[in-house]
Amino acid sequence: MSSFKDAKTTVSSVMSKLEEVRKKALKELPVVRSAAFNVISDIVGRIFKIIDTAEGIESRLEVKGKGLAKFCGNWVIIKDEKSITLMRLKPLRLITYNAESGIISIANSELRIDLSGNNLKIKFRGNELVSTDYSLESINSQVDMIKTLARYLMDLTSIINDVLGKCLKSLTSTL
Repeated sequence: MSSFKDAKTTVSSVMSKLEEVRKKALKELPVVRSAAFNVISDIVGRIFKIIDTAEGIESRLEVKGKGLAKFCGNWVIIKDEKSITLMRLKPLRLITYNAESGIISIANSELRIDLSGNNLKIKFRGNELVSTDYSLESINSQVDMIKTLARYLMDLTSIINDVLGKCLKSLTSTL
């Protein structure tokens, strides 16, 4: 059965890989180019916080097996054997972990981040703009696009983090 607890393991692994690559980038690349490595590391750190909060919500709602539950107003948790999703339709917010593929997705109506142990993909308005395997060369070749999308990435992760954090607090105080 899929769980956000498993997703935390994936994100932790990615964080370790990125930290090594970021340190290498700081030594080998000009400051202007290494900024993108900080952006990616920060985004993955924020995704870890989102997944951690999602795990807290999942445990409080106690959805066992396949199931669906509404919580915190317009949020829904959907769980089956292969995936678990927290979703809000208006405005669209989506946090999904697919246990079969190992992909964690964070999305809104414009932006989607797909994170797995092997790569990171960023889609903006339906176009895949960034796809990296966490290597220095791969990230370095996409520095400009990563820096361009930084504001959107920060906004998406901050908003979801804030909303889910408040939701978890309300669930904790009511249970």
